[in-house]
Amino acid sequence: MSLTYSPAHPGAYNSVWGPVFLASRDITGQVPINKVEYPGVNVQAVCSPDNVFGRDQYRTCLSDLLGAQFRWFLFDIYWDYTNSQFGLCPVQVPSQDSNATSDEVVTAVTSLRRATINGSEADASSDDLLQLGLYQCSDGLTFDSVLDLFHNYFSATSSKVLGRVVHDELQPYVYPFSQLLSDRGNLNGSWYAPDDPHAMKSTGYFNTSMTTNSTNSDVLSTPDGWPSELYLLFSKFSRLLVTWGTVDDQMAAYDFASDASTVFPRDYMSTPHTFQADATTGALSSGCFYDDTTTSASRVNVSWSLGYTDASPNATADSPAHELVGNLTACGISPILNTSNSSSLPRSQLHGPARQFRCAVIDSSAAYTGRWRVANCQQSFVAACRVNAEPFRWRLTPNAVTFHDAPRACQTAAESDTETVLAFDQPHTGLENTYLHHYLLNNQSGLSSSSSSSSPPTTAAWINLNSLSAEGCWVTTGPNGTCEYTNDLDLVNDRRILIPTIGALIILILALLTALAKCNSNYRHNRKTKTGPGGWEYEGVPS
Repeated sequence: MSLTYSPAHPGAYNSVWGPVFLASRDITGQVPINKVEYPGVNVQAVCSPDNVFGRDQYRTCLSDLLGAQFRWFLFDIYWDYTNSQFGLCPVQVPSQDSNATSDEVVTAVTSLRRATINGSEADASSDDLLQLGLYQCSDGLTFDSVLDLFHNYFSATSSKVLGRVVHDELQPYVYPFSQLLSDRGNLNGSWYAPDDPHAMKSTGYFNTSMTTNSTNSDVLSTPDGWPSELYLLFSKFSRLLVTWGTVDDQMAAYDFASDASTVFPRDYMSTPHTFQADATTGALSSGCFYDDTTTSASRVNVSWSLGYTDASPNATADSPAHELVGNLTACGISPILNTSNSSSLPRSQLHGPARQFRCAVIDSSAAYTGRWRVANCQQSFVAACRVNAEPFRWRLTPNAVTFHDAPRACQTAAESDTETVLAFDQPHTGLENTYLHHYLLNNQSGLSSSSSSSSPPTTAAWINLNSLSAEGCWVTTGPNGTCEYTNDLDLVNDRRILIPTIGALIILILALLTALAKCNSNYRHNRKTKTGPGGWEYEGVPS
């Protein structure tokens, strides 16, 4: 039986957080996916902290994690030889096949006895849990059913090749390892295709060289590059990458070669990163990729760096755990949570009264420490300009300007240097944001702002992010950029206006009916009848 996507608060994810998630994707989606700090979870630790592996439990847990925009999902999967399928329960589950042979039944019983010793069937529940030693498991919680939650499509399989299971369930959405190797061999035909509107614009994130293939002598290729998220989504229509983690010794004979074209090899797209952090403040004392001695992307070797932490998804904003997750992201490390999930909704990272102000600044003051906040677009701040499209090189405009003048101010600042190209931009990753934050701190004395007494602080700078075209829709295409999600936002706003309007109309109609009924009652009570000549009745005084 398949699992379906069913978050606890679907309306909040779609209407309230939808524009926030889209803006975040547009920002990080412009750079290679191996450079972005995607949050992740150890699924077994988060969804089964009490060793309960229930279908309903996993449906809700995974749906909430997907809705909250977690990107890394670390699954512990086990080969269930009794049922010939991959499952999430750490022990063998008794066969549910009524046509199983006697040998299979014996194997299942023997396996069950080894796992449970004194095991017995648990009390019936909505998950139909079985008590198997230290674990409670649903017989239908297979890896197939988990993939169905991503795809909403069920296809029963007894294949013993994991890559084939993934391929069969999610084939249209998987970006396979073989495709990565092919794309790397010809960048002008893939990630840098000139006729592709979603082609990567930045070229400073990985090494490239001119090579020769069977049809062309000058082919731009890369030995270590990765595509961007926007390219995968809109050019390849890919949504999923699959890689191996650790493999138990009992699986040493597994046929890895059959998965090679679909599943990425071990350690190819995941690098556990060691760090040390203060237990009371969450500040990193070692392991941060920020290097104040260089801004060269080739020397800041961050790629698929994962930091495992016991921080809880529902940690409060001022807790050390919350600060630790933020500090890991700022240091170029993807935080992987190992604790249970009890958070209902994600939290906003754009501080300030967003409904009043439509433009964003990075603020390096002690109150914000490099976080973004909204500001009045007519205020004057210096603008953050990216240097030669490089990830970690920034320059600030010499004078404070309004948001509308920021793009031109960056261009003007580079006119005296013909070898430098400055572009008004925003940091695409947490590590890029850290470099800009420290650049701001180191250059505060040289910044100038407007001369009025109400001048904004020089610790802040404009970044290329605004919601001028539509409230709540943040775009990265400059002051004149348009919101591509206006229809969705209009639908949400229409609901907000329509529902109270209908309610007001209903109240108005009821009030009108009440008034008419009252008038009619008074009319009947107060009217007077008199008998005239011949026995007929009339109201009032005859003329």
